[in-house]
Amino acid sequence: MSTNPLDPDQVFAYSDRDGDGKLTKEEFLQALRSAGACPTAADLEEVCKTFSSTPTPHLFKEALKVLLARKPNPSDLALRLGGLAQDGLVDADALRFIATNF
Repeated sequence: MSTNPLDPDQVFAYSDRDGDGKLTKEEFLQALRSAGACPTAADLEEVCKTFSSTPTPHLFKEALKVLLARKPNPSDLALRLGGLAQDGLVDADALRFIATNF
């Protein structure tokens, strides 16, 4: 199975539904997720303040770099889940915490 990342320019072009060269906040979030970032609500607000809430392709690439650098690796997530597990099971609250904070 290939895990090649998507080209940010292609993700931007696909996400820019009206073709105006800028993304709405909703398009921005969709594009970030499509490109492999997992932004929390706080991450999204931060990149919107830093890079614009309606980014151009260049600003989108810069925001994506920042968010991908923050993305935790799977082994870190597994360790965190293991610490929250009780009797080998992870409850929905623990999983929700991990999913929304990392």
